[in-house]
Amino acid sequence: MLISFFVEQATHSQVLWSCAERAGILDPSKVRVDHVVFGVVLGKDKKKFKTRSGETVRLVDLLDEGRST
Repeated sequence: MLISFFVEQATHSQVLWSCAERAGILDPSKVRVDHVVFGVVLGKDKKKFKTRSGETVRLVDLLDEGRST
């Protein structure tokens, strides 16, 4: 399983995996879980995107823009 979180949430993901293992939900001998971190994604106003506001850009669009520049 591959999970992508903002770099500031790295500790959160470690706690989540640990809790899942302790609860018997995640068996690391059967499922590999990797946390792939990424940096800050800024809007045109140079402020961090806030996903809860609903004003974010789709990842595919962001990648396409990166390829074209």
